[in-house]
Amino acid sequence: ETLEGQLLPSDVTTNPVFVTSANVVLNAYQVNIQLPAMDQERFPAFVTMIYDRQDLALLHLQNPTEFLEKLASYGLKLKALALRSGPDSPYNFGQKVASLGFPLFTSSIKYSNGELAGTEQVDGKLMLQSTAAVSRGSQGGPLFEVEGDRPRVIGVNMGSASEENAQ
Repeated sequence: ETLEGQLLPSDVTTNPVFVTSANVVLNAYQVNIQLPAMDQERFPAFVTMIYDRQDLALLHLQNPTEFLEKLASYGLKLKALALRSGPDSPYNFGQKVASLGFPLFTSSIKYSNGELAGTEQVDGKLMLQSTAAVSRGSQGGPLFEVEGDRPRVIGVNMGSASEENAQ
């Protein structure tokens, strides 16, 4: 099953979509997008969709204009990320991957590289296992394949399988 082209609106530069792990926002009373590069300012958001089967959640900002103006004041702009999806793109064990995230109590993004080590079915969901470290607080960040001409998002990071207590 593919999500490519079905979920991301064509106006992602004016109404950005944020993707995270469903467990990051599940049962949350309030959801905020926070970018440490922007003075820890919080931007209220709402959950647009939870795709439980793949542990994904989509978020939209309550006031995207305010967020985009703040980005511009820092000389930053959004760029849509390439996604890897579909049955015609199998995962290759040993391929180079990278994890990005903001671990707890840090003010800058952290990068960790590794390899795709395998796949596992957990609670009926296909999970990718990589050797790229995911620090506590970084769950919900992207896992990229870094080989090829353009990095593509292949997954969303999580620290462990909740019921299995596996790392």
